[in-house]
Amino acid sequence: MGAQGNLHTFDSYFYPYNPSNQRGGDTFYTSNPGGESLGAYNFVASNVWKLFMSASVPGIPNGQSVGYIYRFYSDSIVDHLFKFGSSVPSSAYVLEGIIGVAYTQSGAYREPVYRFYNPSTGDHKYKTSSSTPSGYIYEGVAWYSPIPVYGCKDPTATNFNPYANQPSTGCNYTIYGCTDSNASNYNPNANANDGSCSYPQASISFSVSPSTIIEGQSATLTWSISNSTSRNLSGVGSIAANSSLVVTPGSTTTYTINASYYSYNNTSTSRTVTVYQKPEIFASVSPTTINNGQSATLQWSTSGDASSMTISPFPGSTTLNGNLTVSPTVTTTYTLSASGNGGSDTETVTLVVNDPPSVSLDVPNSVSYGDVIEIQHSQENSTSLYELRMLMTDLDGVTTEDSADLGAATSTPTTTNTYSPAYTNRGPSSIRFTLHGQGAGSLTDQEIKTVYINIDQLPDVVNFPTSEDKLKDEQPVITPDETITSEQVVINDIDIPVEIKSNSPIQVQIENGTYQNIRQI
Repeated sequence: MGAQGNLHTFDSYFYPYNPSNQRGGDTFYTSNPGGESLGAYNFVASNVWKLFMSASVPGIPNGQSVGYIYRFYSDSIVDHLFKFGSSVPSSAYVLEGIIGVAYTQSGAYREPVYRFYNPSTGDHKYKTSSSTPSGYIYEGVAWYSPIPVYGCKDPTATNFNPYANQPSTGCNYTIYGCTDSNASNYNPNANANDGSCSYPQASISFSVSPSTIIEGQSATLTWSISNSTSRNLSGVGSIAANSSLVVTPGSTTTYTINASYYSYNNTSTSRTVTVYQKPEIFASVSPTTINNGQSATLQWSTSGDASSMTISPFPGSTTLNGNLTVSPTVTTTYTLSASGNGGSDTETVTLVVNDPPSVSLDVPNSVSYGDVIEIQHSQENSTSLYELRMLMTDLDGVTTEDSADLGAATSTPTTTNTYSPAYTNRGPSSIRFTLHGQGAGSLTDQEIKTVYINIDQLPDVVNFPTSEDKLKDEQPVITPDETITSEQVVINDIDIPVEIKSNSPIQVQIENGTYQNIRQI
């Protein structure tokens, strides 16, 4: 009854048939009961169908076919008739006016209104149900009545419903702007992204201290990162926005921080820690031991970050890799020193130089038979052998040897020793002393001196009385049988036994033995 949004709602009334006057039996529909004369009509139902208030009200989309519904009345028949078009159905009817607008075709948001006719009373009924009332006949669809449609009626809204015919509700409007809440220009009111979103750019402050180290040392990486949601340090993984890290790389290493703001942008910054390798010297000398006057080869090489090399005591500044022939006169330690960005290293090699031994011997030129011989000697560097060798030669040229170990040592100061030869009846007549020293490298030295033995082989002159009755050279020489013709003679002024000769023929008895001829001078 009345209005519902842009629709007229129609109530139904019925004028009962009066047999006495044969009037009535009329069904009447109105959206304005208060404006109608309804004295003979009884109320039947409300809101039985609806019509648009006009052809221009919201709810009729462009292209939809609609038409005006006209009301006609026949007083003679007592019937109200409703239809499209203003043409009078018959001369019995008069046009009462337009009651609303309806769809002419089926479609969305509408329902058919069916018309029925009672031939007995001439009444027309209009209802949304197709079931035929008793006493009536079905005449078809009279029109298509709109149904209430709720929604947004604003054509500028994103959810505009052209069929909406009730008060406009729930309109949504397009607000262009940045709809990404992660953007720096996010518009919380925007519902349509206009592509204007802008995002913070990740910013990285990254430093390393120190930037140059020697192998084994450490450096500190320090960083501060803003406008980032994820961060990664190469070789480490995920990192905090602000932190530091102590690293000890074994070689030159570049560290890279990648920072991103969600997936919108990415920033990377790298820092390099330069690692210098410690110098290492490899040195050798070959051979490791030489005799004084010989040579050896000093060889060296250097690894790591070195730029200079010195070798002391010789040759001083030189190349990092090389070799050198050296001929020191004394045992020498070579010190090799390399330095550079990697620091320094020192290596030493020692070349042992064998000094030849030196011996000194002093003996008398001669001694008397039977004397002890005094020997003075000294040496240097006779570290393997130090001995005195004696070669004794007798009067017959026969030699014998002897030796005395004097004790190997680095040094022996002047020392006096005595030597007592084994004197015999034949000497010795001379002794050759050889002082022998042997040191490292089988080097030797010796000094030879001969001591002559003064042997007294000449007795004093002895006079024997001659045989007066004998002549010189007479044979045989006869010594008296009964008496000794001379005194006993003792010969004791000689060192060794010697042959006694006479200038005249004689015989002597030696120690009560047999008389022997004395060889004549």
